[in-house]
Amino acid sequence: MKEFAKHKKILRFGLLGYSLIWLVYVMSYIALHHKFYQIDWLRYNNDSTYHAWVDKEVLPLGVLRITGNQTQMHDFWLILPFFLGMLLCLLIFIFFWRNYIGRTFVPLLAFAGYLLPLLPFNDVNLLVRMSVALPFILFGSMATVWSTKAFARVK
Repeated sequence: MKEFAKHKKILRFGLLGYSLIWLVYVMSYIALHHKFYQIDWLRYNNDSTYHAWVDKEVLPLGVLRITGNQTQMHDFWLILPFFLGMLLCLLIFIFFWRNYIGRTFVPLLAFAGYLLPLLPFNDVNLLVRMSVALPFILFGSMATVWSTKAFARVK
């Protein structure tokens, strides 16, 4: 335990720093690997076949799509940051759980956020799952910094 006492700030702010790096990485991945469907809303209102096609093919999966299968992650470079985030959350949780002063469940909230996009859901766009997971990840990592401040005061 004493070897970890030197690295209190890294333990406190590590999850928040990783979450911010993860956010930049995933947003840049989406920006570079997406298709954006331009919907002609005037034609959508006037043409019934176009209306049916948009309702059936485009809108259920979202107007912004990642190329490939939109309902599951299939790229190693997109899955890797989620697994690393889950591993970091578990390591921080285990370390602080072993320490009575800094005992907290808060890193598990960020863990749930990293786990959410990896779970299979029927007909739910991957971008929707990531946008739902993002508040969990950011709030969980910020709350981890706040909840472990008592540990940082211990000498």
